[in-house]
Amino acid sequence: MAVEIVSSNRLEVLGERFAARLRQEPPPPLAAEPVLVQSRGMARWLDLLLAEQNGIAAGVEYLFPNNFIDNLLAAQVPDAAVGRNGMKEELAWRIAALLEEEETAAEARDYAAVSGLHRIQLAFVLADLFDQYTVYRPEMILEWEKGADDHWQARLWRRLRQDWREPHRAALLARLGGDGVRASSLPPRLSVFGVSSLPPKTSSSTIT
Repeated sequence: MAVEIVSSNRLEVLGERFAARLRQEPPPPLAAEPVLVQSRGMARWLDLLLAEQNGIAAGVEYLFPNNFIDNLLAAQVPDAAVGRNGMKEELAWRIAALLEEEETAAEARDYAAVSGLHRIQLAFVLADLFDQYTVYRPEMILEWEKGADDHWQARLWRRLRQDWREPHRAALLARLGGDGVRASSLPPRLSVFGVSSLPPKTSSSTIT
């Protein structure tokens, strides 16, 4: 699979190069052009630039890296239950309940015990943090599940996993092993626009 890297310190230059590529090599009729971005704001900005440069912005499918990884895992790993809407919200409510337990996260209780609202806010922050860990620090998450470390985040994660058995990205990435990502699971062309970092496990995976 060919990889082309275009770099610039100005987004306008990158956007113009992307618009030119779509003019010169448009996707097949009715096919979507997948583009990885890190925010909805970036997607909106790029849409406006494409409309200005090409006269129209249509057929571009903007994806967040996490969603793209979920789709790849679902295509390659049997019974992969990822990418489900509301997964982080479910985690947050489970964490909120666990924060009431005395031994699970004592270090966080001073903040969480101030009010129910603080506990819920903290739970949503932790759910987002754990979600990022499963992508960017998968080895650490898997070690926690084996009993490594005894700080409150590790203890909270282990307690969470006692009741929540659904496979997470770290476990699914581990199940990929050395096989890498099958080329058949990838779109014919994928553009990554303005994304400053990607998970090491995914960005270094072998395409077979």
